[in-house]
Amino acid sequence: MGRYVKERGEGAQTYYWYPGQKTDWVQAGIAVGSGLVAALAIRLATDSTMWAAAVGFSVSAGLAGTYLGRRDARALAVTNVSRLSGIVLIALAFVRALAKGSGAALAAIVIARAATPGFWTEWVLPLVPAVIGAIAHHVGMVYENLEKASQTPVKASDSELAKFAAEMRAAKEAAAAQAPTEEISSVSAPPAPATAPVTSPATAPQGVAASLPGEVDDRPETAFRSEGAPTSGRRAVFSRRRPGMSEAF
Repeated sequence: MGRYVKERGEGAQTYYWYPGQKTDWVQAGIAVGSGLVAALAIRLATDSTMWAAAVGFSVSAGLAGTYLGRRDARALAVTNVSRLSGIVLIALAFVRALAKGSGAALAAIVIARAATPGFWTEWVLPLVPAVIGAIAHHVGMVYENLEKASQTPVKASDSELAKFAAEMRAAKEAAAAQAPTEEISSVSAPPAPATAPVTSPATAPQGVAASLPGEVDDRPETAFRSEGAPTSGRRAVFSRRRPGMSEAF
C-alpha cells in the first residue's frame, strides 16, 4: 500500500492510503501513455484503426509486461513471509495477474472488432499484444534477477575467476619447479672410456686361457689332464695375452 502525507499545520498530518506504490502508478501511466502516443502516430500515418490499435496495445503490453515481470521477481525473492505478509503478497499477485489478463483480452477484442476481413487480421493479429506482453514479462523477471545478482557482493576467493586464476598460478609454479630438473636431465653425460669386455673365469669357455696375470684357472680337470698338469687343485696362470685371445691347444 502506498501512503500520501498532507500537512495540516501545527504538527498535524493527514495520511491517505492507496493501493500499490507510487512507482507502480508511474510505471502504469508510462505504459498506457506510450501506447496511446504510438496508436495516435500510426493512425495519422496509415489512417487505419486496426493497425493503430495493434501497435498501441503492443507497446503498452511490452512496457507493462516488463514492469510487472520485475515486480513479480521482487515478490518471489521474499523469503521471510508471515501469515499477514503472505496474504498481502497473494493479493498483489492477483491484482497484477488480473491487470495482465484484462489488458490482453481488451486488446484482442478491440483489434478483432477493427480488423478487416481476413484470417491473419481477424485471428492472428489480435494475439500479438498478448504474446508481446508475455515475452516482456519474462524479460523483466530475468533482468531483475540479473540486476540483483550483480549487486550481491561476492568474495574474491569464491568467484569462478579467482579460482581459475589460482589454478593457472599453481600450474605455472609446478612448471617452474620441474624446469631445472628437465634441464639437468637433458645435458648429456660425458662418454665413458671404452673398455674391453672382461670374461669371468668361472664363465669362460673351455680352451680360453686366463686374460690377466695372477688370475686363477678354474677349467675342469679334463683340460688339465690333456695338458699333463696336475688334476687337483687350482692353477695360477701368468699370461700376458690381451683379453679375448684364445689359446690353441
